[in-house]
Amino acid sequence: FGVSSLDAKKAKTFVGTPYWMAPEVIDSKSGMSTYGPKTDVWSLGITAIELAETMPPLSHINPMRALFQIPARDPPVLEKQDKWSAEFHDFIAKCLEKNPKKRPDATQMLEHPFIKNCSKDPVILQNFVKRKNQLENNFDSDEDSCEFISDDEGTADISKALGFGTGTSTVDSEISEEDETPSVTPTGTMNNDYLPAYMSMTSTPQPNAIPAYLTGVAPIPQPQYNSTPNLFSPPPSDFAPKPPVSGISEPAPPPPSDVAPTPPMEKKEKRQLAQTTPTNNKALLPSEMKSSPASTPKKKSTSTMKRPPPTHRSTKKSANNAAGGGAVREKANKRIIKQQMGVLRELGQKAQKRMTKQDKIHNAEKDKIIAEYKKQADQIAKNAETASKNLEKQQKKERDGMIAAQLREQRNNTKDTDTSEKSLQKGLRDNSKVSLKNHQAKQKQLSKEHKLKLKQSKKGTSSSQLKAMKKEQKVEIGLNDMMHNLQLQRESKFEETKLEWKNNIAYDKLIWSQMEQSQKSESDMLQQTMTHELEVLQNTFKIRMEEMEKLQPVIQRQLTERQELQENNLKAQLGVEKQQQLTLVKAEHKRMAKEVVEKKKRLQKVTDAKNKQLAKGIGMSKAEIKAKQAETKQQLVEDMKALDDEHEKITTEQTLAEEEDIDMYQTRVVQQLKERQDEEREKLKRKQAKERFELRQEEIDAKRNLTNEHHEKLTAMLAKHQADQSAQLEKQHSDKLTLLQNQHKNCITMVENQRQELLAFLQKQLSGEPNATFQDKVETEISKVIQEKDAEDKKQQQEIAEILEQEQRDLKQAQFAAKQELEETKSADIEKLDALQASNVLEE
Repeated sequence: FGVSSLDAKKAKTFVGTPYWMAPEVIDSKSGMSTYGPKTDVWSLGITAIELAETMPPLSHINPMRALFQIPARDPPVLEKQDKWSAEFHDFIAKCLEKNPKKRPDATQMLEHPFIKNCSKDPVILQNFVKRKNQLENNFDSDEDSCEFISDDEGTADISKALGFGTGTSTVDSEISEEDETPSVTPTGTMNNDYLPAYMSMTSTPQPNAIPAYLTGVAPIPQPQYNSTPNLFSPPPSDFAPKPPVSGISEPAPPPPSDVAPTPPMEKKEKRQLAQTTPTNNKALLPSEMKSSPASTPKKKSTSTMKRPPPTHRSTKKSANNAAGGGAVREKANKRIIKQQMGVLRELGQKAQKRMTKQDKIHNAEKDKIIAEYKKQADQIAKNAETASKNLEKQQKKERDGMIAAQLREQRNNTKDTDTSEKSLQKGLRDNSKVSLKNHQAKQKQLSKEHKLKLKQSKKGTSSSQLKAMKKEQKVEIGLNDMMHNLQLQRESKFEETKLEWKNNIAYDKLIWSQMEQSQKSESDMLQQTMTHELEVLQNTFKIRMEEMEKLQPVIQRQLTERQELQENNLKAQLGVEKQQQLTLVKAEHKRMAKEVVEKKKRLQKVTDAKNKQLAKGIGMSKAEIKAKQAETKQQLVEDMKALDDEHEKITTEQTLAEEEDIDMYQTRVVQQLKERQDEEREKLKRKQAKERFELRQEEIDAKRNLTNEHHEKLTAMLAKHQADQSAQLEKQHSDKLTLLQNQHKNCITMVENQRQELLAFLQKQLSGEPNATFQDKVETEISKVIQEKDAEDKKQQQEIAEILEQEQRDLKQAQFAAKQELEETKSADIEKLDALQASNVLEE
């Protein structure tokens, strides 16, 4: 009781009062389990039963035996089910839930109807405290008489107040020797264990009754029933008094204030009263007890008062020994129990120390493995960072080298263009020379023909006609020269146009090739980066998996070692507990043997006295006397044998019962430990399987995320590359068409200009006189060139259009194939990850 004040969620200290201890507190003495504030809820339920029945459950047995039976038994209930309200039964049932996980906490119990529906009038507690203080003052006085409040006057207030009062005690306080001074809690209030009987019983006090703590013998109250409402149920009902159990000094109710106290008894009367007090060595359940009237004379009160005994005192002493050796024996038993509890506590502390030491060793071992793999993980991260930087440097170097190579290629292309232009010009000059030579030869032949014609035409031709003929011949020679020169110009222009077109095609191919090279290099670099990231991820999870594979067997081994240590601790504890119980039993048997010896002595004395009386022989013959004496001796032998047989039977039954209790408790504890260990192993197995599953799942998720990220980058890069390719192809197509149109336009313009030059030449040479022959010759020549050029341009445009259309189709097909390949790669990667996912789920 009072664990909540420790602010400990998982306490392990074996502390408390045995009858009020929760099962998990008792189990904690082996150091194998922990408990929390919910133990106070259990103690509250036991206190509620105590307030209702004046005694806590199992109070009729030794506290050490109670420690064995509380965890093994079902939760206690009220004996008289129909005497209490359903709310009170439910309140106790919820408080006494053996499983701490299912047991409500204090906050939840505050919402219980039994608590919520109670009276909250502070006057109840105020009156109770006032009467308690008045009672204490009366007990502390040196007067021979005391004033007491009547039972009818205080029961109603006390019954409402005691529903919530609890006390705090420890094992040491429960088994320690009783102090001669009042027991006071740290808050200044009295412990409820020391409340007088009229605060826990509703029996009507007998006249001249004196509280048990003022006498050596506990009186047994008469079974008086009244109409006082019980402590917990709203409707009034009888509250049957509970008789004291064997070995418990039950305080008697004080007399009412209007009854004078009984004067002190003489020593002889006390002896007679002690001899007539019935002996009850057998421990009874509260339901088996019967009340018997008794009254005890009051001792002279002293200034130092002995408090009423707590309800958890040992019940092994009888009432007829309470005033004599029973009290001494009770103190001796308490010292033994205190020593035994101390041994158990010390044993639990040692076990806990061994467990703590083992935990430290295990944690150090695990920390060493974790530190080792953490170092490896840090090294992997460091190496990955270094490799990433080196890769970036290498990629930058490759990129710069590629750009430099492309610039060189462009410069070489320019040089090749210049070279081809020079070569073309040289070829044109050579062709011009040859053509000029041939033209001059033709012109000489034409001049000879003209001279011959003039010579033949001199006869019969006028001088004006000869003069006109000579002029026409001269104009024809000049026209031929001019047309030859213009032809050379046209051919030179046309060749330059072809060369320009050829160079443009070569340049576009170079640019396209360099663009593809750059895109491929960028794709390769991205692929290298992704491969590096994937390797880093795989190495990271590989080292984590290796750490887990190495750590999990260690944890399994550590759990096995811990469980072996728990088993050894439990064996030691159970051995000590069994030895302690056997020690108590032996002590009890020794006491009982002494009582048998005393009884035998008394029987022997009675027999001897009887034989002496018979030896006087008053009115009897010697034979009769001898017969009577023999009969008496035989009866003595039979009585002693009966005592021995009864003693043997009782000790045998007690030993068997004790061994049965011990075996039942130890079997339960061992089974509980085995079940807990099996549960721990199964829990560890599930936990480790879950850790493996989660680690693999984490790796799969990380790979999936990284793969999706990589595919997003690849998709974005592919879209960018394809957009650049489409734009570049469109630009090249547009530039080609524009160049072709400009070249054709320039050529036609040059031909038209040559026509005008020729016509202007004829007009000038012929002085404005038209010459159809020359004009037809010029028109025919020019028209032929234009027609040829138009036909060539049309054919070239058609070819170019077909080429451009084919290039666009090829580009679209290539782009579609690239997208399809990327999608297939992504689908393949996702299928691999899905297969890993399915395998991981299947293993799980």
